[in-house]
Amino acid sequence: MLLITFSGLDGSGKSTHVARTADYLSRRGYRVGALPTARISAGGIPVVASHMLRRLTPTTREAKKQTTSAQPQHRAYAVGPAVRPGWRQRAVSLTRLIVYPLDCLALFLSIRALHWLGYTAVVCDRYVYDKMANLPNANGTLGRLMCRLAPSPDVAFLIDTLPEVARRRREEHDASYYVAKYAGYRRLISSRRELTLIPSTTIEETQEAVEHVLDAQAARQPIAIAYRTA
Repeated sequence: MLLITFSGLDGSGKSTHVARTADYLSRRGYRVGALPTARISAGGIPVVASHMLRRLTPTTREAKKQTTSAQPQHRAYAVGPAVRPGWRQRAVSLTRLIVYPLDCLALFLSIRALHWLGYTAVVCDRYVYDKMANLPNANGTLGRLMCRLAPSPDVAFLIDTLPEVARRRREEHDASYYVAKYAGYRRLISSRRELTLIPSTTIEETQEAVEHVLDAQAARQPIAIAYRTA
């Protein structure tokens, strides 16, 4: 099974290129599954459950309408290198040590299930690399464990988008989030040779670069590619 992953800042265009890449592969004979990996993570499952609960609760919908503000609500970045030394940093490190491997196992099971269901290609929106970008040392013990637990992608894209550009496109966090996360991705690209860096320009130009890499991959491996793990 062909495994394609997209990583990058919020606002880099990952979801757009996941959808376009899934369509591109479908037109070439693959049975494609698109997997938003954030939804099967320890942080994503409660969020999805909360959204579903709010949709089913009329009073919550009315309260949301009344409290909606014209100004976006920004979430401060309180993880990774930006965390101040002390107990808070130790708490974050301990949480990652427990949660990140569990997320990788959930990812492994989800991709394996798609393989059993007969999909010949899976395109992931985010992957373990987005979590590894939070680590001070992506090649440390935790980073190596994550790469061993999660399936090894056939092509892993990292869409390179400047922090200020990504924030203009998707202003969900404060500026420190984008700056710190971007620095994490830069460290990651220098240490993970399997990552393919794709400059973020226009949607069409970026997608053309993605498809060029995929065409080269398809020339080396047939559709019925063997499932493999790191």
